[in-house]
Formats: sequence, C-alpha cells, structure tokens
Amino acid sequence: MKNSQRQTIVFFMLFILLDLCSVACSAVATTSSHIPIMGIWNVNANVEFANKAGSRLSRRMWRLADYKLMNGQVLSHKLSANTYLNKAEVIGTMAGPLPTWIQPAFSVPHKIYPPTDWLLFDKLIRRWLQDIPDFPSYFEVFNELDAHWTGSIIEYQKFESIITNAIKDIYPKTIVLGPSSYDADPIRLKKYMSPEFIKQFDGIVLHAYVNGTRPEDEFIERIRNVRKYLNQVGLPEKPLYITEFGWTTTEGSWQRPVTELTQAQYLTRALLLMASENIEAAIYFCLFYDAKNPGEKAFSILNSDMTPKPAYLAFKNLTHYLNNANSIKSGKKDGTYYVIIQQNNTTILALWAPDGPNKITLPQIELSHTLYDFMGNILAKPSLDIQVDRSPVYVVFSKRVNNIGF
Repeated sequence: MKNSQRQTIVFFMLFILLDLCSVACSAVATTSSHIPIMGIWNVNANVEFANKAGSRLSRRMWRLADYKLMNGQVLSHKLSANTYLNKAEVIGTMAGPLPTWIQPAFSVPHKIYPPTDWLLFDKLIRRWLQDIPDFPSYFEVFNELDAHWTGSIIEYQKFESIITNAIKDIYPKTIVLGPSSYDADPIRLKKYMSPEFIKQFDGIVLHAYVNGTRPEDEFIERIRNVRKYLNQVGLPEKPLYITEFGWTTTEGSWQRPVTELTQAQYLTRALLLMASENIEAAIYFCLFYDAKNPGEKAFSILNSDMTPKPAYLAFKNLTHYLNNANSIKSGKKDGTYYVIIQQNNTTILALWAPDGPNKITLPQIELSHTLYDFMGNILAKPSLDIQVDRSPVYVVFSKRVNNIGF
C-alpha cells in the first residue's frame, strides 16, 4: 500500500472519529443550580412593562459630556436619581462622548480619545461619582469603549482602571464590572482582556451580539469561549455577565434583520441556552428604544404604541418558568435541544429543533403533563410523541419529576 493511500485511510478514520465525537459530545448534558438573573433593558419604555414581563434586571446609563471645567476644577453637575423599581436590580454604566475639554482639539464625533490630561480625567470621574444621588449596586465601567476607542490598548486599560479605582474608593460595596466589550469575539477579547487587566474587576461583562445568526451557533459558542479563556488564565471563578444581546427586525443597523417571529424564537432559545452556562445575568436589548435609525429601533420588543411584539410575550412566558427555577439541565438529543427546568413543585421541559421539524418521544412517566407553545398557549392534547421545530414548546408536568430520562 502506498504512503498516500495510508494517509488517505488514516485521514478518513480520523474524520469518522471526530464526527462520532461531535455526535457524542452534542448529547452531553449540562446541569446547573446557578440560575442567571434574566432582564430587559427598558431604555425609553416605562419600567412597568419590564416588570410585568418578569424582568429582574435592567441597565441605567449616564453621560459625562455636560460637565464644565473652571479654573482647573470640575464643576458639580446635577444628575437624576436611579428611579428603577424595587422589584429589579439595575446595572449602571457610562457612555461617550466625553467633555470636549478632556479630548484633543482634532477629535471627531462618536470617537473616544485618550484624555489629554489623565489627572483631570480622574477628577472628572470622581466628581461625577459624587454627583449621583443613588449609586447602583452594580456598575459597568464604560459602555462598549472598544467600539469607539482610538488610543492604544495600554491607554484603553488605563482609562478603565481609573474609573474602576475611583468607584472602589467612593463606593466600595459596588460590584464593578468590565471591560464591557461590544461583542464576545474571542480573538479581539484576548487582545483587550489580559489576565492582569481583568483581575481588577469583580466580574466580567460583555455584550453578545451576532450578525443575525441563530443562538445555537456563534452566539453561545462565543460565550462558552469566554468562560474557557477565563479558565485558561486562572480565573475560573470570575463571574460573567451578558448585559446586551438582541436581534433587530428591520433593516438599517449593522445587523442583518430577522422576522418578528424569528426574533421571538431567538430571544427564547438564547435565554434557555444561557440558563445553564454559569453566568450571573443576561439582559436583552431591548424593551423599547426610540431611535431615529429604524434598524436600531427594531431591536425593541414593544412597538411604538407600546403593544407587544411576539418576543415580549415569549420573554414573559419564559421568565414565568426561569424566575422560579432552582436547577437547570440542558443538552441535545437526536437534533432536538432540551432544557429541563426544575421548580419546587413541578418540572418544565423546553424543547426545540433549530434545523426544522423533528419528533421526540417522551419516556413513559406516570404523570399528567400539559403542552404549551412559547407564547404560553395550550397546544394539542398531551402525548408522548411531540412535534418540535424552531419555536420552543414547554412540557409542564403536574408534579416535579427528578428523572425525565434525558
């Protein structure tokens, strides 16, 4: 046998082994008793709509552009209090632009340059911190700084470290999160997230946008890769927060649009996938954003008249299950994804098939169950044979089931 033939056979055998491994690995289940807090950023909507949907977490953003400088001193600037309702926590953050007196004369809009005076920048941050009447318990150092940054990586890290140190000095009980990157691309994150730099943060915070693709692909893989990276650099216990992710339903933004039904499907499936990924929180963007750009506005899950899009109803239905969960088990079986949500007195089995229609047979369990669609509507009569597709369904058992058979 020629060497080329041997190489071909070896390659073919390796291909088969890898293929078998991928099938086996896809069936491996993940169990977690650490359930992330689920939320929606309300942005321009009344927070009551978020609370009614079961949101337990939101964001609040401040800007520094209006601060004035006089005789080398940063003047106090009146800021509004945090008015988010007590039913939910809020994660604060700040965003650009910066005051013109701390930026170069040649600066252009939507870009953030290294401060012209680092000591003055520290004064600005500390003045701003003292002006906030009700500082939040959680804070992202700066919203998506890497998307607008023009300086070096060393200057980027110095910028965020000054903010971090100031918060910890003035509000030592606040949980400081960083670096608040605009997506979870692993190559770029390694560039910005050196181990020495991220050690200072109480938790890692990222945004997890993808370009219109489904959550089972690069969306969840990027989140898992961040956790792998933290393990590799000796920070396995570092908490991970995802404070923005979403899909738009109209052209006009950088993201490829999806239909309103697909937006609802992706929202539900993304939250279900993240539920067992050992993250602290997941905040969807957004409840309603009154943006001029129609593509940006269409990330919203409420319409302009505050009527719900399908994604709002899907979120409300899902939080009904997840907010009361005490353990989650997830996996994949024969092309169908499943998430088992355990509550004190009942068990919910979420099922969906992202590649299209599939049939799954439930094990013989001597308990009654009800089948719901992902909007909360009761479906056909209970059966052990369930048709699943891209829209998740929920099998709700009459009592808690400790072993469903998945």
